[in-house]
Amino acid sequence: MINPVFQVYQHQNYRNILELCKFVFQTGTIYRKSGTHPVLNFSVDSRRNIIEKIIPFFDKYPLVVKQNDYLKFREIVLAMEAGEHKTLKGFKRLVSLAHTMNGQGKQRKYSEEFVFSEIEKN
Repeated sequence: MINPVFQVYQHQNYRNILELCKFVFQTGTIYRKSGTHPVLNFSVDSRRNIIEKIIPFFDKYPLVVKQNDYLKFREIVLAMEAGEHKTLKGFKRLVSLAHTMNGQGKQRKYSEEFVFSEIEKN
């Protein structure tokens, strides 16, 4: 399953930045990142809120850093809105695209190969 999530991490000393994100976007939650790290996370996991609030903001105010990842994220979310993820070909394309983001998939819970092998089992 593909579940797009918009996230911003900050050291707990900079919680005000995450509070500003929550204020600007009028959505999302702030929580402590798992483990013993003094890191907080601002997260938006509602596809509707991503489409209506996050994407328009970053289309209007492009990122200086991670712009390429944002454009891939945007492509995935909008393709899902169009239902592309409901076909095997579309699902595989979106998974592959997601694995090219944020360090080529190194931060993903499951590798692209594992996801595809599980699909083929079913």
